[in-house]
Amino acid sequence: MEIFGQIIGLILDILGLILAVFLFRKAFKLYDRNKNAAGHLTVVIAAAVFLFSLPWFQGWAKSFIASNIISELKALGQQVNTVQETTTAMHTQLENHQREIDKHQKELNEVQAKIREAESSVFSQQTDITNQFRQISMVQSDLATAQTNILFQQAKLTNVESLVNSLFSNTEDEQFSASDTNKVIFLNLGGCQACVFRLKAVPIAYTIQSIFTTSSTGQHPLLPDMPQMRNILFSKFINISEGDFRGFHFRYIKDTRATNLFKNITIVNTNTVLLDGFQVILN
Repeated sequence: MEIFGQIIGLILDILGLILAVFLFRKAFKLYDRNKNAAGHLTVVIAAAVFLFSLPWFQGWAKSFIASNIISELKALGQQVNTVQETTTAMHTQLENHQREIDKHQKELNEVQAKIREAESSVFSQQTDITNQFRQISMVQSDLATAQTNILFQQAKLTNVESLVNSLFSNTEDEQFSASDTNKVIFLNLGGCQACVFRLKAVPIAYTIQSIFTTSSTGQHPLLPDMPQMRNILFSKFINISEGDFRGFHFRYIKDTRATNLFKNITIVNTNTVLLDGFQVILN
């Protein structure tokens, strides 16, 4: 097999030389026809075929190409190794980043769960605060109502106290004898004894309390519904003579608004009196 290969190589070298000679002749013919460009190209091709037909050039070319290809392959292998190392490092970094991302995602999920729990707790607390605020508002409303009622009762009590103070401060006590003609006069109306009393102030209606004293029977209350005209009171007695009366006592609450008083009582006849010139007929 080796001898057969050498024979084939020798035949190819001879054919290469023949082809090179043919191409050189072709180039000379092209130069003769002034086809310089084609001639140059043919010369280059003929020279290349001639060189590759020489065994020593083939050995050198093989070694040169082999050495260059090997160096290139080594460089390429190194680049591939570098790329692989870089890729491996990148994969490692990506895996580390992915683990970090998974870790952070887990932490984020935990934080979000805590946030949701906190939000739920805050919402529950807000609901409790709202309920407590509503209860406080109701209590405040009740307190305000109670305070209003207390103030109202205090006002009523103040009014009552003021009224009581006014009643006591305006209470009058008058006591005079039956012979004081400036205070009392007697009229005989036939069958009864009429009395006209002049007080120093105008009594408020239905506040008069009074008693009279006689020499025969002692003290007796006067009728509470005596007719009244300003500070003048009228009363009638049966079976009591004028000489039997000893004195009168009046207690009443005076009307401070009434200032127009009768000052004089004058008898006109048995049933008529003058009150500061104003005539009053008694029946």
